[in-house]
Amino acid sequence: MDSTIDGTVDSGLLDVEKWSQEQFGAAELGDARRTRRAVKLAAMLGTRRGGTLPKVCLEPKELKAAYRLLAEEDVTHQALIQPHVDKVRAECRRPGTYLIIEDTTYLDFTWRGASGLGPIGDGGGQGICVHTALALRVEGWTEERTEGRLDVSVLGLFGQTAWARTPRPPGESKRRRWSRKRESDRWAASLAQTDSAPESCVWIEVMDREGDIYETFERPRRKAAHFVIRASQPRALAGEEGSVPTAAAAAPVLGRYV
Repeated sequence: MDSTIDGTVDSGLLDVEKWSQEQFGAAELGDARRTRRAVKLAAMLGTRRGGTLPKVCLEPKELKAAYRLLAEEDVTHQALIQPHVDKVRAECRRPGTYLIIEDTTYLDFTWRGASGLGPIGDGGGQGICVHTALALRVEGWTEERTEGRLDVSVLGLFGQTAWARTPRPPGESKRRRWSRKRESDRWAASLAQTDSAPESCVWIEVMDREGDIYETFERPRRKAAHFVIRASQPRALAGEEGSVPTAAAAAPVLGRYV
């Protein structure tokens, strides 16, 4: 995708308007006019690189319309991305092998003075937590093949959640703390919201060590999916002595992939 000096993207390689309509045209935002405005704003964001809305919306009336749209109660993060998520999940039901890679990032707005934020990091910062499940299709992968090049294509968001943490009340008891909804519930949550994987598909959840939670193992199993999770806990082996780390350290190398 080429870009020009003024930051606009060459539409000869990418039809941004068509992409915006496909991704956001079915968004249910409480009013058809809002959906049309969301499609237009997405096209503007895709056409001009700059990040902030004032750099994307060059006309004052366009900037005002964008702020007014995003201030509507029905225009939520989930409502905007749901059409895209539905398309990606449908694509993942075509025969093939898919990786669903999950991780969390933290958007830092400490110095912006915005409202509706929560503590991030060590609690000194203010921002928003975003957990993403990214779907990739893998081709050329067989059980016998342990070396070589794989063809991987990014499909998009299998799911994504955003939230602001609630500051812990002073003097909160441990019992009260454990009764609150846990942030760890976000792992494999998007998988729990879908139907089971078709027999013609292989879904593989991929997570780092923060996903080493018992409930996270159970969710893929219930949806006929596999999982690869970096170990964090020294979990015991089933039916034999030892733990997962000791068994992995003693096991022979079966293959390598760079």
